[in-house]
Amino acid sequence: PQGFTGSYDYEYQSYNGYFCQKWVNEQSKMTLNSSGNYSVSTYMSYVFPYMRIAELYLSYAEADFEYDGTLSDYGYQCLPMTALDAVNKVRNRIGMPDVLDKFTGSAPLLRERIRNERCVELAFEGHHYYHDIRRWKIAEECLRPIPKAWNIEGDTPEKFYKLVDMKENDTRIFTTPKHYWLAIPNSQLNINGQLVQNPGY
Repeated sequence: PQGFTGSYDYEYQSYNGYFCQKWVNEQSKMTLNSSGNYSVSTYMSYVFPYMRIAELYLSYAEADFEYDGTLSDYGYQCLPMTALDAVNKVRNRIGMPDVLDKFTGSAPLLRERIRNERCVELAFEGHHYYHDIRRWKIAEECLRPIPKAWNIEGDTPEKFYKLVDMKENDTRIFTTPKHYWLAIPNSQLNINGQLVQNPGY
């Protein structure tokens, strides 16, 4: 029921005991079959958004803050709202209160608040977090620690709900500064002899 196959060699299973319900239609159903495995009985398709207005608002707030370490108190012609308004618009949409004033007076706190809003709002959407932490130059801090998880090998609630180091079927590797860049494809290097491969590749 926790989604563990008994082997860490298999992909598409829960390594931490949690399942994500984001983008899962509430009408989709899973049933437990006679062999004790779950199978899909009703699958509801949906249109996956590749870009959302919330991402634009949060990118706008981040860019405005990183420009000079503060949030402007005016909007721009293309987006007539302040950066703080943009963050609060994302929060208010789901009933969260405005960002507290204590964040607006402290650059480190405000940067952390804006980054946290991106992480929470865009979680599990498949293309943001890795690029964000590379852009923020904090990837080695975020990727090197071993994540914590429930004990997915536990066969009783007492054994399952025990916090342990998460086991994965691969090893996380992030080499600084190499992995802050992406490799330029060889096909592009072959087309343009003036291109120089990024360091480390």
